[in-house]
Formats: sequence, C-alpha cells, structure tokens
Amino acid sequence: MIKIRKAGKKDIEEIVDVMLRTWRTTYAGIVNEKYLSAREAKREERIIKMRDAVNEQEVEGIKSHHCVAVDNGKVIGFVAYGKCREEGAYGLKNSGEIYAMYILNEYQGQGIGKKLVNYAVKDLISENYKKVVIWALKDNPNTNFYRKIGGDGRLTKDIEMGEQVLEELGFVYDDINKLFERTKSKKIETQIDNVESEYKVLDI
Repeated sequence: MIKIRKAGKKDIEEIVDVMLRTWRTTYAGIVNEKYLSAREAKREERIIKMRDAVNEQEVEGIKSHHCVAVDNGKVIGFVAYGKCREEGAYGLKNSGEIYAMYILNEYQGQGIGKKLVNYAVKDLISENYKKVVIWALKDNPNTNFYRKIGGDGRLTKDIEMGEQVLEELGFVYDDINKLFERTKSKKIETQIDNVESEYKVLDI
C-alpha cells in the first residue's frame, strides 16, 4: 500500500535517487545529456549536502519541508515545499511554493502526485499562506498535471542548466483552499507520525 508521510533523515538517499531517476526519464531530450550525467555523477555529494542541511538553521534564508510517498517502505516519490522564494518579483505576497515534486515513472498516473500536493498544501495552509506557485520547465511532459489541478501557467522565466537556457512556467493557484479540495484523494493513505521532517531549501 502506498502511503504519504513526512520525510526523515533515513529517507535522504532514496529521495536523491528518486530525483535523479525522474530527471533521466522526464528530461531526456529536453535537457542535454552532459547536464544530466553531471547531476548523476554528484549523487554522493547531494546526499551529503542534504544530511548536512538538516541541522542548519537556514539555507538561502528560507525553511522548507519534504514529504515522501512510500510503497512497502520504499520511497517512490517526494515533494519539497515552503515559502515562495520570489514573492517580490511576481506579486506573490503570502504565497507558498512547491519547489520540487518527483515520482518514479512507473508510479505516475496513480493519483500519487495529487496526494503529495495535497499533503504539502495542508501544511502551507497551516502556515497561513493564501496562494501557491509551482514552477516547471515549459517542455516538461507533465505540465498538464499542474493545469488539471487549477494552475494557469501565467508566469514565465528563463533558467540556466549548464550550457542551455530553458523556459519555465509558473503555475499560480490563487486560492490555496481550492487547490486543497482539488487534490483530495481517498486512494492513498496519509500517515502522520513523528519522523523528523524539517529540511532546508536545497538545489535538488
């Protein structure tokens, strides 16, 4: 059975592996091979960086959180979220942000994405955010998911990835409560436990 729960230190290695595998399956043909390979070569560095960051007070001045989707104890997806990093630049006052969401290819299309978003949004509501923004590469084949849950993709910006400059879309959800309702799902169990869960913003 797939469960959603807060992430802890013991999940870090699997979180990094999910991120690397998902980048490979999602961005092949969009992001150049040199960049993808360079990220994979730094796997151990990313694991160490995440472990070190758990005990930091702040990174980039913003706290963030992770939750994971697990199947029989194995991490198969995760979401990172917290305060919007660019609220001044885009008029996103009182906004939360989903920084990253990755789900292994073989688990996509099962409602896991909705449940991960729902879990994150519930936390953001408890911190009194009114809106949510999610940035995604324009050519990401999964952008329809963000539209289906109510995002409009009205923001744009360029991002450098190695030698490439790619366009990102910012999907804005102007009513955080509506986003919470749209992403409710009864198919996947949400687990509340005492696993240590606070992470800081990282370049994942």
